[in-house]
Amino acid sequence: MPPAFVATPGSGDRVHAIWAMEYFSAMLAKGVPNIELHVYGNGRHPGDALPDGSRMTGGLTDRGGIPLGTWQYRMVDWMRDLGFFGKPGVETKAAKDVADFVKNPPRMGPRGPRPPGTPGAKPQGN
Repeated sequence: MPPAFVATPGSGDRVHAIWAMEYFSAMLAKGVPNIELHVYGNGRHPGDALPDGSRMTGGLTDRGGIPLGTWQYRMVDWMRDLGFFGKPGVETKAAKDVADFVKNPPRMGPRGPRPPGTPGAKPQGN
């Protein structure tokens, strides 16, 4: 499972927020590494109708200065954290983590992966 970055408006776009949270929750429950979710309190999905009859713009705009308009900066931070901006030819943290996940999938308890150090958890460093 590749890394995932998900950003969505919250109350202004409940359907997409719910889908994003369900997707994130499923990956988190399976122990998928390097997932990140941002649900912003305000904002709408691009193309949504606005009260004045116009349509919401989106993409890489600042969305009128609301925090949702900064999602792309959070994605750059996430990509930097995973090593995507490192030197060419150097394996990223993301690639190492995914390879480890595939080679050593987390052992699942009734509520998802078991934290390191608990009985039945995957040994660290192997």
